[in-house]
Amino acid sequence: MNTRIHQILDATIKPTPNTPPDKLDRATHNLIWQAAANTDSPTRLISLITDYNHTLGTNGHHYTAIAITQMATMILEPILELCDAENIPVREEFKRAALEAKLRSARG
Repeated sequence: MNTRIHQILDATIKPTPNTPPDKLDRATHNLIWQAAANTDSPTRLISLITDYNHTLGTNGHHYTAIAITQMATMILEPILELCDAENIPVREEFKRAALEAKLRSARG
């Protein structure tokens, strides 16, 4: 499985400035898992977008953050609600994975 996250390109098809690819990868992987683990908390999702933008600056990455959290809310949350109703611990696994991603991201 390819887990590499690619950079956002500017209007001239060049990578956005001032964002090292490894920093972007870590921040985006962390956001993906955090969004998956917090689909049931709109307030937390907004906080995640803010944290992501603060980490990477304002080079267009906010669009990525919004897209990730919207996808988590619109696609993943209904699935997680069904799993919760059937006592399938998918949400708990996402929370565990989110914690691991956060710790990896903090280590840099």
